[in-house]
Amino acid sequence: MTTVSVVVCTLGEEWLSGALRSLEGQTFSPDEVVIVYKAPRSKVEKQLDGSRLNLKLVEQREGYVTGALNLGRMSVQSDVTLFLDDDARAPPVWVERYVKMFAEDSGTACFSSRDILSGLDGVTRKPPDAGASVALYRRFVRPWLHPPLPLLKKYSKGVYVSKRFKVTSGPLVPWKQCPSLPYRGANMAVATDPLKRAVFPERPGLRRGLGYEQYLGLRLVMMGHTLRYTPDNPVTHLVRPSLSRSVPRREEEAERQIMEEMLRELVARRKSSWKQKPPAQEARIGSALILPSDHSLGAQQSALV
Repeated sequence: MTTVSVVVCTLGEEWLSGALRSLEGQTFSPDEVVIVYKAPRSKVEKQLDGSRLNLKLVEQREGYVTGALNLGRMSVQSDVTLFLDDDARAPPVWVERYVKMFAEDSGTACFSSRDILSGLDGVTRKPPDAGASVALYRRFVRPWLHPPLPLLKKYSKGVYVSKRFKVTSGPLVPWKQCPSLPYRGANMAVATDPLKRAVFPERPGLRRGLGYEQYLGLRLVMMGHTLRYTPDNPVTHLVRPSLSRSVPRREEEAERQIMEEMLRELVARRKSSWKQKPPAQEARIGSALILPSDHSLGAQQSALV
């Protein structure tokens, strides 16, 4: 039977307990829930009282969102790893649906789905990319303005990285299934073996980690894996002030530039490795190309408890 880990990163805020309760009510119980916390331990433990989940606590001593994610991915022990934000709520069939996806499509290394925005008042918010004008722009204008990187051509209907190294969305997300880089980091599932050999991006100034899901996805594609998006396994995501949403526009743009540079460096490194040795000598597992691993990033920050 497939084993499942869920990674939840938190600053110890009150929302965490709701995320954990949603995991307790799953029709397919996760084998472990890895909580990466950057907060006083006592603050986190208050929200864990009475939990029936198999919890593993990992302390983050420095760094930001992507540092926490790297600690989480290197701490899991399972076949499949799911990622859920601490202010998100998973429906009862969330884990079961992802397990079924991997069972029915073993050639795919990563599935992602959408998040339904909900205010603290419980009222559902309209997603920013739901309008008809957005769909028309993505279908007819964006392919001309922002064509995908050549290796991501088949991902052009979903989320992809353009030739200008900008994270871009095609016309089928968020409503249709399609090949796609991860849509939302708050709701994605990755086969653990390639996840261990991939990495989330870390760099000074990258606090929010804008585009970290797509950076991970690009690495997985470069390793030879397939990724898919489905609208059929959404989570509910609270709309509230947070580090990832309430940041000055100038700081947001600076982070986007950092991410674009990291994506550019990743592709350049791939091209350089191909020039230095013939394809026959590249290390592979099956059809998957093994890139140099960056899994040591942040490893010295962790303290398993």
